[in-house]
Amino acid sequence: MHKSIILSLALVFFSFSFGQKTTKQETYYLYFKTWNFIKYYHPDLASGRIDADSLFLTYLSGVEQIANKESFNKLIDQILNRLYESHSESRPTKENADVISKNLDFNWFEKNAFFDTKNKERLSAVFKNRYTGDDHYYIPEENYIALLPHEKEYDFSKGETVPVDYRMLALAKIQGAVDYLYPHKYLMEQNFDQLLKSQIVPMLESKNRKEYELILLKLAASLQDSHSFKFYKQLREKKEIFKNKTYPPFAYQVFEDGILITDSIIPDLCQSADIRVGDYIISINGQTVSDKITELSFLLSTSNRQTLLYHLSNYIENLIWSSDSKQFSFEILRNKKKEFKTISFLGSGDPNLKKLNTYLGMINREKVESDSLIILNREIAYFNIHETFRFIQNVADEKIDQQMDSILNLARSKKGIIFDMRGYPDWGGFVPMFVTKSFAQTLTPYAKYYQVNKLKVGTYVHKTAPDVYYNPQLKLNGSAVYGGKVVIIVNPATQSMSEWNTMNLQHIFPNSVTIGEQSAGADGDLKTMNLPGPYELDFTGNAIFYPDGTEAQKRGVKIDVPVKLTKENYSKNQDLMLLKAIELIEK
Repeated sequence: MHKSIILSLALVFFSFSFGQKTTKQETYYLYFKTWNFIKYYHPDLASGRIDADSLFLTYLSGVEQIANKESFNKLIDQILNRLYESHSESRPTKENADVISKNLDFNWFEKNAFFDTKNKERLSAVFKNRYTGDDHYYIPEENYIALLPHEKEYDFSKGETVPVDYRMLALAKIQGAVDYLYPHKYLMEQNFDQLLKSQIVPMLESKNRKEYELILLKLAASLQDSHSFKFYKQLREKKEIFKNKTYPPFAYQVFEDGILITDSIIPDLCQSADIRVGDYIISINGQTVSDKITELSFLLSTSNRQTLLYHLSNYIENLIWSSDSKQFSFEILRNKKKEFKTISFLGSGDPNLKKLNTYLGMINREKVESDSLIILNREIAYFNIHETFRFIQNVADEKIDQQMDSILNLARSKKGIIFDMRGYPDWGGFVPMFVTKSFAQTLTPYAKYYQVNKLKVGTYVHKTAPDVYYNPQLKLNGSAVYGGKVVIIVNPATQSMSEWNTMNLQHIFPNSVTIGEQSAGADGDLKTMNLPGPYELDFTGNAIFYPDGTEAQKRGVKIDVPVKLTKENYSKNQDLMLLKAIELIEK
């Protein structure tokens, strides 16, 4: 081939490369990725010398002007020129060998032809010389601290549309949280980068607070993290989004393919509509219940389907019902036959709301006030995890040890112990301190705890220090192995600290039997990211595994005997799981 032809082809390629066009979606996405990379790695930002948000907002207007590869690299070059040449102030010496690094992926710039060679090299240098100090400006000093530091709130009035620059900042912040602080990105069913890209143009064109919140909801739901479930509660337009302004005149339980009516709250309304206890609703206003649940799964974040059904069954949260009208049309199964019913729900100003409040007050069981141990069937000690603080509530500090020794010794004298973990611990010291001290034989780790690795943010390091698992002041009583039976009850209300305590109980009592339904699958410390609005995005900030390597996130705690509530065995008057626990001990 002639030299002139080779030269001509090279010029054509050079011209194409630098004139390569891009989309608005792609340029914003790469801007977000670059900014987060710098935020968490560059010493200027990671040390707090330069405010990351200010840097983002300063150069954001330039993204809109990007038309091709050349203009894109010019912007990235300007940003990097603003910073000092990266040099580490505390280089790592030796990393822990047990590190989760599945989420770390730099192909977005390393193998992306849109970045020129110079900027690829400069970004690689940032990572090579990244900040590795313990005092990272955007990561909590201690792993158990929830609020991510220095993430501003940016409050906008209720009726105000969040300005476009801050809407894009919200997207970028969520991208960074998922890439660098969420250890379970690799478990997400949706490709998060593709999902975020798909929301860039809608976010740019968002006209009001409702559209903005819908996008945030979808991104939070994609985490599939039960810690993120409550994100919807802070939305200012949640009633407009979920269209759940009215309440049914009956109680219910949601299953995968239908809704079981379990009680009549306003009998007159139910009777006039011929709605009966035991009816099984299979479609609502023409939409199957199964499809409705799937639709809500893209707006509500839960680690597994069972936890979603649990929340949808919550009458107060009222999320399964959606309509612009008080009138609902149902397709129901009654005696294996399909029937169609229409019923009116309770709305604002309805005179029946007083009856509804009375009913809800009656079914919400009052907490036990006594400081005595509950004994079932004379021979079974029963502990409810969200009713343990009562043991010491009125006890002087110097007598707490004596009080708990007395209670736990009484439990030890019984033929069986039930630990009901269906709730959140109301006292953090019950299992880790007193149950452990009274019954544990050794203080060996019952889990593998991974926290963000400050030597390489975006990876997670196994913490082997004993104080992660046990209070360093804890001393065992030296008691003999408990000879009775132990049953642990779990369900989707078993979440986070309750799951952590359950793993501890399973370790303390290796012959125990864990029964129930899948737990929430969100073990580990919570992290909270402030987003413009303001909003708070919660997510699981560290990874928990069983010692054998079994993942706790999404899966939940290990269960020996599944006890699944079905429409056939559900009863509002009987606790099926507690009855099963008693049966296992007494047989």
